[in-house]
Amino acid sequence: MTEKNEHLRDMIAGQAAAFYIAHREGNLSDEEEQEFLAWLRTSPMHVAEYLSVSGIAKDVERAAKRSDTPLAALVEQAKNGGEVHAIDPANLSFENFSARRRARETATRPALRWAMLAAACLAVAGITLFAVTRPEPKPKTLEFAAGHGEQRTLQLSDRTIAHLNSDSAITIHFDDHKRLVNVARGEVYFEVGKDAKRPFLVTAGALLLEDVGTAFDVFRKPDSTLVSVSEGKVSIQEKGRKGHVVNLHAGEQAKVSDKQIVKSADAATVRKTTAWLKQEIVFDRDTIAKAVIEFNRYNRTQIVIDDAEIAQLPISGRFHLYDLQSFAALLDATPGVRAITEGDTFHITRAPKAPRE
Repeated sequence: MTEKNEHLRDMIAGQAAAFYIAHREGNLSDEEEQEFLAWLRTSPMHVAEYLSVSGIAKDVERAAKRSDTPLAALVEQAKNGGEVHAIDPANLSFENFSARRRARETATRPALRWAMLAAACLAVAGITLFAVTRPEPKPKTLEFAAGHGEQRTLQLSDRTIAHLNSDSAITIHFDDHKRLVNVARGEVYFEVGKDAKRPFLVTAGALLLEDVGTAFDVFRKPDSTLVSVSEGKVSIQEKGRKGHVVNLHAGEQAKVSDKQIVKSADAATVRKTTAWLKQEIVFDRDTIAKAVIEFNRYNRTQIVIDDAEIAQLPISGRFHLYDLQSFAALLDATPGVRAITEGDTFHITRAPKAPRE
């Protein structure tokens, strides 16, 4: 398991522990119960982690009942050994965990994940956890990427969902004051988790985007950045120009270049832009040249247009990202156009004229 995947697993384990403790204490509101159910439906991994937490908690309670020394007494003994301070279980360093247990579990479960589960179990038993004061670790900057033709979906620590399109990369830096994501390249669709205390900020080149509880798409192109809002509101400003802000609402889109910001309000265009989330490409009288650019983003077989006039012909249709055969069939049905596959290259060329009778 890679470090990135381990970190994601750790975050989910922490969320599972928090939900389990809240359920045991019986202090979840109706809204929080719905939030918990939505969290479970997000991924089978969430269900597995929650069941794992509940199972370990029962083991700890059984062990505590059989022990000659109650867990609370052990904690009290630790308090008398030096200066101690209460710590947040989410920040617990689990370096003193049993070496034998750690050796058995490391291959499949990171040590930090076990720390979160153990912290949950102790909380269930009604114990306040203490540890010797240590410097708080600096927040990590995480990096994630999707390769050519690949799409990835990530759940961030604040429950934000980030969908990475083909050839895309992001860096993530969360701290106590803000949530910052940089779109280094490509296209990313965000479903932002609610956190009133920390704004959700996205940078893309010279742009700074601030979300207001929404879902939106950011596509960095060579000459511009396209921002499309599906839900809520996004504020766009150029770095260093705080007074110049463009607000986008649901169904609106903005194309931002070095020279200008072109804003449009067309919900159909936003749906077309985000069709990749359903693994689709949609064309509505777009040029063949534009269609080729889109297909080349996802496929190993690359398309080449051999005739400049053909490149400007309009085309309409809805295709699967990888369905080059249907695209070729549509081109072959277009008067004067022919599609030919040669190895790993797909040529669009002018069809030969039919011989005269």
